[in-house]
Amino acid sequence: SSVGWSISAIRDTENGPFARASANPLITGFANPEAEAMFQTYARATSYAWRRDSRAAMALIIATVLGIQLALGGVGVPGIVLVAVALVVSLVNAVLLALRRYESVDTALAYAANVLLLAGIWLSDGNLVGNDTTYFFAVTILTTGLNILTLSPGLRQVISTGLALIAFSKIVIAGVGAQLTHGSQVLAGITLLPATLLIDHFARAAFVELITAQALAKQELEAKDAQQALLESVVPRHVIPELRTWLRLDFDPARSIVRTIDCAAVCFIKLLAWDPEDDDASGAFDDTMGGDDAWMLNAHRRADQLVERCQHAEKVKTVGPILLLGGPLSAQSDQGFAGASRREGEPAGDGEDGTPSSPTLRQETEQFVPPP
Repeated sequence: SSVGWSISAIRDTENGPFARASANPLITGFANPEAEAMFQTYARATSYAWRRDSRAAMALIIATVLGIQLALGGVGVPGIVLVAVALVVSLVNAVLLALRRYESVDTALAYAANVLLLAGIWLSDGNLVGNDTTYFFAVTILTTGLNILTLSPGLRQVISTGLALIAFSKIVIAGVGAQLTHGSQVLAGITLLPATLLIDHFARAAFVELITAQALAKQELEAKDAQQALLESVVPRHVIPELRTWLRLDFDPARSIVRTIDCAAVCFIKLLAWDPEDDDASGAFDDTMGGDDAWMLNAHRRADQLVERCQHAEKVKTVGPILLLGGPLSAQSDQGFAGASRREGEPAGDGEDGTPSSPTLRQETEQFVPPP
């Protein structure tokens, strides 16, 4: 959700909700806490499959290391225990992700498994997994460092580089192996920092585009609602579908909506606020409808209810307090109009006080009267 942000605010990279919290290129978070929280949710959702598969791969790698330790022998108990604990942590993390439970602990469990694995192979001497520990950097960066989007690239790189340097220190201390070659591999791995920056940049850019698309869709929906309301205030509601069809046909004259009427009746109705308690008849009516918008809306609703009872005319347009009615006029409809304005046997015309002579219509009119 765009939380009511306007398009211009979303695209404002300096002061908008998606402005960066820091000019430091390694800190890519948003300055707005709500925007950053939304991105965290988005990042977990979009990277879920990648993280789930990476954690499963991490568990498989740790299980392989443990198997080599047990098969070759000569490994101290502490090293085996630490790798075994790393395997348990990694399996728990993989299962939780597969079940989509407690996803917020994924980052902590993933790095905990990495640290335990590093400690285990660091303490393993005289065997394949302990003599050369530089492979650990590739394991941690590929299975963990690249796919945790909830941490800044700078922090991820610091953690990964720190773990890699600890792994490399084993070779330096032991004084075995081609140290220069292994050191160059570690330095080359550190240059993966641009990759983590790019991944984070593209993820945040995609998130902002998603929020922009949602805001545009909301804006378009509101515009359609406003257009519908405008049409309903100008033409009868049942005409709108045919009118829209004609508009889509680019006003094709051959498809225009035409109805021939020999004789038409046109009626204008003006709604006035009337206070029956006012003895001065000249001041009893108010052309401004009392200045009460709520009363005007209610009056129009009540007028619409009366108009719906008319069999020969319908509301065509509303302008302020004025209603325009229209319809075909014939001898039959003329009698219908007369009958609709009075009861059977009652003379046509208005009463002496200027109100409708029909008691029914007089009662309906009085219902429009606002409180004094």
